[in-house]
Amino acid sequence: AIFFLALTVFALVYLLKDDPARTFALLGQADFFPLLLAIALIFSTLLLEALNITLLAHLYQPKYRYHHGLINVMVSEALGVYVKAGGTLLQEITFTKHGVESENGASVLTMNFLIYQFSICVYSALIVIFGTSYVAFVPLDLFGGMKIFYIGILSLGLQVGFLLLIIALAYWRGLHRLLLNSGINVLAKLHILKEPEETRKKLTLKFATYRIEMKRLMHHKALVLLILSIDLVKCFINTIVPLIVLVSLGADLNGIGYIKSFFGAGYVQVISNSLGVGAPEIAFQAIFSSFLAPV
Repeated sequence: AIFFLALTVFALVYLLKDDPARTFALLGQADFFPLLLAIALIFSTLLLEALNITLLAHLYQPKYRYHHGLINVMVSEALGVYVKAGGTLLQEITFTKHGVESENGASVLTMNFLIYQFSICVYSALIVIFGTSYVAFVPLDLFGGMKIFYIGILSLGLQVGFLLLIIALAYWRGLHRLLLNSGINVLAKLHILKEPEETRKKLTLKFATYRIEMKRLMHHKALVLLILSIDLVKCFINTIVPLIVLVSLGADLNGIGYIKSFFGAGYVQVISNSLGVGAPEIAFQAIFSSFLAPV
């Protein structure tokens, strides 16, 4: 928590160091309508997430309704802003209120998480493949002029690595044994884990859950493709929201080029998928300061 707080403060200082008075003046002059549109689009991603939850919940409770899914998502968002794990726990409790057993609710959340991880890898790969030519040479002054391309590749690599790890945890029993035995034993000897046996039991349960949910998803390929498509739409919306806010501040996207602007914001989205605090804000300023600079 201290690290992310420090990173947030550092990012704000970096963003405001040049002319903070002008920054706040621009915010005060922002066009109201695009800001409302941006808020509406953000809310639309919650509506789409509720659709995902509803579709997956139907595997266990055919009478589960869309408004139940929306309540589930809104409850999670309300608490998840403050306590991420608490949001997930509250979702499981909310499922029970709508006729879905707790263990089945956990399965829904796990499957939704697995599909989402795959979707952001696909989206990030598409942005990096097709958008690199637009942003490859934008420098990040914060990192000694390092080109934004390398940060995007690093972020994509982290996402793919995490996805592969999830798949490995679902199917590779050798990795299970390595983590549950050698890994936990080493951490216990270093006094990092105070209750190694309890941790071993929890991880064993999680690994079994991943394996079960991955197999279940493979039996519902059409549903997976539908939810994957919904997640890709959410990624697209999250990319264009900053552009709409930029327009509200008076930026000329027509002068930049809409495709170039989209891929510039898309690269920020790629980075934010792995580095959620500080880095996306810095990357956005670097990319669009470069785009808007006089030629």
